Amino acid sequence: MVSNEITILVALLTGGLLITLIEVIHLNNLQSGRFHTIMKPFMSKLTGYVRFINLIQSAICFNKENEEGGDNARQLHNLLKSITKKATIKIVSGEELKVSQFTAKGLHGFCEDTISNVWYYISNKNQFVEPYLEWDASMASMYDQNIRKEIVKIKKEYGERNIDLDLIADISGDFYTEMYSPISDTFYSFEYWQKISKRFTGLSFLALLFLIICILVMCYLGTTFPFWLHIAITSINVVIFILLLLKMIRIHYMNLEG
Repeated sequence: MVSNEITILVALLTGGLLITLIEVIHLNNLQSGRFHTIMKPFMSKLTGYVRFINLIQSAICFNKENEEGGDNARQLHNLLKSITKKATIKIVSGEELKVSQFTAKGLHGFCEDTISNVWYYISNKNQFVEPYLEWDASMASMYDQNIRKEIVKIKKEYGERNIDLDLIADISGDFYTEMYSPISDTFYSFEYWQKISKRFTGLSFLALLFLIICILVMCYLGTTFPFWLHIAITSINVVIFILLLLKMIRIHYMNLEG
């Protein structure tokens, strides 16, 4: 009897381990591939936007910021500075921003609270901002070629535009509505998937550890156990294995929907 139970438990252990490792790794690879297929082009555009702001912000001179009504200009100034902080030496020298540098919440905040607000303060608050800044056309002209090189990565049509404040506003607004908004849920969905996947993997290995303990206990002490206890231990492991299979089926359907 004990020998039969051990055989069943070993089969469950082997099957559970193979199903868990192979299926979870397979599904993770599928989800990761989809995620990076979507996010890589977006991150390339985001890198172009950050470089663009880093180059063009030198042509914007803020003044009279301490006078009454200069709060909007200060807000715009701070927004541009927060964007240029992303332009590290590596980014400026050619390396692209990586999605691993952000969380879903962090990327959402950067795009919605920073980039879209650049559009807001230049377009909607122009009458409050314009008196407190000066446009240095000579600086913009100095970086003209580099600026155009970056903005065409975002949208080719921008390459024919005049480089001015309106261009900053239009690119910022378009970036948020046309580039970020369509994929805004992608990062959150991927983070949720990773959370579910890690939890399932952890539960699977805990279940497998429990199976191993059961095998060892029955190998050394099984002859001293009453018959009903053997049945109970085997039944518990069968139930755990079935629950894991049901959980994996749910995860599989999540993968299909994603």
